[in-house]
Amino acid sequence: MLTEIRLKNFKCFKEETIFPLSTINLLTGINGKGKSTLLQSMLLMKQSMETKYFNQLKLRGNHLIIGSFSDLTNKNEQKSKPVEIDFIFGDKQIRITSLSKGIEKIYLKTPEKEIVLRNNGNSFAYKNGVESSIIFDWNKPSDSQMLPDENFDLLKEHFQKFDFINFSNIHYISADRVGAKESYDSPSEQIEQIDKEGKYAVHFLEKMMVDKNFREKLNQTVSQIFDTDLEVDPKRNGRFLRLWFKIQDKKYTPTNVGFGFSHILPILVAIFMAKTGDILIVENPEAHLHEKAQHELIRFLVKVAQENNIQILIETHSEIIANVLSVLVVEKKLQTDEVNILHFENQENPFFVKLLPDGRRDCKPVHFFDQTGKDLDRILFG
Repeated sequence: MLTEIRLKNFKCFKEETIFPLSTINLLTGINGKGKSTLLQSMLLMKQSMETKYFNQLKLRGNHLIIGSFSDLTNKNEQKSKPVEIDFIFGDKQIRITSLSKGIEKIYLKTPEKEIVLRNNGNSFAYKNGVESSIIFDWNKPSDSQMLPDENFDLLKEHFQKFDFINFSNIHYISADRVGAKESYDSPSEQIEQIDKEGKYAVHFLEKMMVDKNFREKLNQTVSQIFDTDLEVDPKRNGRFLRLWFKIQDKKYTPTNVGFGFSHILPILVAIFMAKTGDILIVENPEAHLHEKAQHELIRFLVKVAQENNIQILIETHSEIIANVLSVLVVEKKLQTDEVNILHFENQENPFFVKLLPDGRRDCKPVHFFDQTGKDLDRILFG
């Protein structure tokens, strides 16, 4: 499990900032203080490692578009300062250091071994422990080199020996996801994961719903979330798909029911597709959902995450979602060490809000879902 992320000179985080993570992670706080930046560090690694040659940060891709390298660095820091991104997996670590779009240094560490890959033009250095160091040139392959020839595919093979490094297992559903449409596209080529907008969610649904048990489970889930007898029915017409919602024995298209019915599907598809050890990132799951539906959705996500050892990061502005986690702790369906709340109030260090066994929080930072109380005070006391 990803237990910690550290960022330095990365967008709004000038100094090294540490983000502890657990199974269920809630990212809250006012706009523009770093919630999305934390998630972008993970997505940047995902799309960079998906490239054939992992020798640079891929700033434009399917998962995010940052722009230029200057958009990645902190605006208040000197240009000569490197960007540092650390991912900690228990007692294992990977650190990426970059002074430009290209990666200058990759540091890998486990209790058994340590590797430093340093880019010096066309050369890297290999270090195992503190005693051995080998410099090799991609343009001068040699049988004696531990990471031979100019082909970075071999470098990626070497990375695979560190089996904790697996950013391909990240599933990401953005806030800007597809909702109600008359028809939905199928991908032109085979894909293994749902895309961030969820535009192929119905495509995956159609394939998964061949399984009768899955169909029943999905329909039970959406019925519970929306508190009504509901069935989801995708139908293929060539490369296009149509979606029907059967509500109390009457069929409706997505454009003729509440927007939340279709807006929630990419999230459900993503969690159903996730495997043991995977990571699910969801932005604003509360969008277009009544507060009861928000409550039931989070209950379901937490349950599936616990049953299948899936790590979830949720970016939200919903007080309802924050409260559900407290309720689950009180009901003893969620342990306090399984949940982590990071509240972003400034661009230095986020507040780590810990849940207590009675469901209360150990602190209440400024702007941590305090507007309702302020409004009630105004209404009651003028």
